[in-house]
Amino acid sequence: MLRYHEIRILLFLEPSSTQHLPRHSHLFMSRKRRTKAGKKPRPIIHILPNEVLMEVMKVSPAKEHAMLLLSCKLFYQLGRTLLYRSIWLTTFTAISKLHRTLFSPGGNELATQVRRFEVLIRHGLDWQTHPMPNVLINMLGAMRHVHELQLHIEHEFFSHLLMGDPFELLSFPNLSRLAVTLIPTFDHTSLLRFLQRHPSLTQLSISVPSRNFFLYRPFLSGFTETIKLPQLRSYSGPLEILNLIFPTVIALQSIVIDFGLSTDEDVEADLKRLQRLDVRSLSVELIVNPRSPIVNLALQHVPKNVTSLSFQYISASLNHLVMLGVPPLPDPNVVPLDVSALRRLTHLKSFFINDVSFRSVKGAHRNLSPELQKLIEACPSLETIKLHGRLYRRNAHAQSGYELVERR
Repeated sequence: MLRYHEIRILLFLEPSSTQHLPRHSHLFMSRKRRTKAGKKPRPIIHILPNEVLMEVMKVSPAKEHAMLLLSCKLFYQLGRTLLYRSIWLTTFTAISKLHRTLFSPGGNELATQVRRFEVLIRHGLDWQTHPMPNVLINMLGAMRHVHELQLHIEHEFFSHLLMGDPFELLSFPNLSRLAVTLIPTFDHTSLLRFLQRHPSLTQLSISVPSRNFFLYRPFLSGFTETIKLPQLRSYSGPLEILNLIFPTVIALQSIVIDFGLSTDEDVEADLKRLQRLDVRSLSVELIVNPRSPIVNLALQHVPKNVTSLSFQYISASLNHLVMLGVPPLPDPNVVPLDVSALRRLTHLKSFFINDVSFRSVKGAHRNLSPELQKLIEACPSLETIKLHGRLYRRNAHAQSGYELVERR
């Protein structure tokens, strides 16, 4: 397969020229020869089909797009639309600029080219300069062919107005992936109405973050209608919303649930609802507090047919240290994992638990740690295990039956 720099050389070669003049030889040509040389065949780039030029734009580095656009008018016509296929905005200023572009003459054509649209705006920006949410709503309304949509805006007033009545009226017939961040104290009924209008979703991620890094329970204002998403394969978010989807879900394969602020009663009731899932491959990730016994309760009620199980231990103090770049120390108050509960999971192939769950282990890596040995004894079906930042895989030729393949 040709690399991009090789493709670029071929593009600018002349199709039939085999003779090469010495460098600067044009300075010594007669006027007649210079005129004749100016009529030589155009480079290959000018005679290629549009489909080939489009593929060249896709594989070319972003820093070279300008050179390609200047070299050929066809590149300009194709490139100006290709560059709008995937848009990622991180400031309110960028939202305003894109709005002016899309609603200028010819902008509607560019809006219909967008397939992936992401807005990721963090805390710390000058909120006084932000545009009104209807600006973003108008842009979304023009992007009729979006396949993937992500809206993460850490501003309560803006997000509240954005997720109001106008949002539920938006329609994207080809939308397959959606990720949104909600404000916990506001009603989320508009989002639920939006989901009802998009049954083709295959991936759905909903977060309702709090300041202590766990998800709040969403405010649904008594919404009890069923949301039909028959093609949904992956879900991350509150179980309150997942419960509205459950009756029509037949092929859900991946679930991420945040139990950070849940009670024991919540965990038992929520996980029992997962028992109705009847799929061959089910991946479940649970986010819990390392000092909470919820992890062992979850092991007792997670579906028996789960094939991949992950535990993410998260605490406010741990996350603050990670954000500061400080490695966390072992937490003596971490609730020990009751590995005997894994015996009921006879289909489990992969198990992961992050570093804070166990104290770090020093010394040689040839011998398996006691925690790892207990996991293997309790669940012999395991093929992949990750503990203490180390990844182990089953290997019949290894002395212990497992080999260390990755270490952080």
